[in-house]
Amino acid sequence: MNHALIVCVVFFRALLPTAVGDHAPQDASGGQDTIQVAGKVVSQSNIALRNQTGISLAIIHIVPEGTVVKPGDLVVALDDAQLQKDLAEQSIAMLHAKSDLVTAESELASLEAEFEAQVKLAKLELDLANKHEQRQLSQLELEITKANSELDVAKQTRDLVAQRLQALKQSGNPTAEQEQEFKLEIAAADSAVTIAEAHLKFLQGPERETRVAEARRTKLAAETEMIQIENNFRLQKSQAHAKLEMARETLKWQQEKQDKIQQQIKNCRIIAPQKGRVSFAQVQNRDGGSAIRVKPGTIIRHRQTIARLPDMDQLHVAVMIPESQVTRVRQGQAAVITIDAFPDQSFAGKVGEIKTYAAPGSWQRRDDVRHYPVTIVLEEKPVGLQLGMTASVKIDTTER
Repeated sequence: MNHALIVCVVFFRALLPTAVGDHAPQDASGGQDTIQVAGKVVSQSNIALRNQTGISLAIIHIVPEGTVVKPGDLVVALDDAQLQKDLAEQSIAMLHAKSDLVTAESELASLEAEFEAQVKLAKLELDLANKHEQRQLSQLELEITKANSELDVAKQTRDLVAQRLQALKQSGNPTAEQEQEFKLEIAAADSAVTIAEAHLKFLQGPERETRVAEARRTKLAAETEMIQIENNFRLQKSQAHAKLEMARETLKWQQEKQDKIQQQIKNCRIIAPQKGRVSFAQVQNRDGGSAIRVKPGTIIRHRQTIARLPDMDQLHVAVMIPESQVTRVRQGQAAVITIDAFPDQSFAGKVGEIKTYAAPGSWQRRDDVRHYPVTIVLEEKPVGLQLGMTASVKIDTTER
């Protein structure tokens, strides 16, 4: 339930020495056909209203004892001033936690967008590097083709000069000047061939290696840049995710704290879960002294009972049957009840529930006799019947 209470159906509380502060249950008497035992009037539904806030708080309001309440009525209000202050502070902490979460989400989104842009740029640079390598090799092949052509031209020129000189010698005796001129042309042609061969060899050898190495360096730099971008992104993304997860956990934790405080504040208003008559509990003094009845200003510890709410429509008589007699008692047996407050009257009843375990208090009696709680249902209830009234019950054990 949402209200600050624990539903505690208390049977036979009035008969236990520790509960009522008087004598232990008396042993039953009677003949072979009856059992006579003392009892007290209790309620079958006796709900305990407790402080369920988790902390000690003072009572600031409580209805007068004996007030008959219905479900939903306010019975007790505890002082929630400090809790309201805690809630205000927690609301600020929640705002910070939400802000941190938004920041973490924004940082992760920005990181992913930046990575996408860097990857696009790195891919473009890698593509340009590949194209640059292709251009370099294509340009080199063109230059080699041109060098081959220049070498062929130089060789052809040298052959033509040699053929002309041969033709001149066959046609007659060339002059010394003519021979010298042809020699110079042949030397120039040989030189051109040598230069063309050297250039071609250079292009096919060192120049090719240099250009290929340069293109590969450019391509490798682009590939390395891509790898570095991916590695950096993985690291930063991992850190951003960790920060985001921490922000989420922090917000969850702060939300749980706020929910707890709100529930504590809600639990400061103790509402009646059923109809009943309010009966104040007794609580221990803070200094450990004698018990006192609750009132406004009384400090109530967590889970401490403040009041009880017995349903006056479910009154019955609770008795304790000693172990030597309990085997004679059966559910439904007739009983005659005499209530001390109505000395000239007797009331019909019958045996209700018979507990299969001994009452805890009965184990501590000096005579070590176990007593078993038994409910006596009143078939007729006198006007003015109240909780705690003492009664005498005679059970007819002839019925089986």
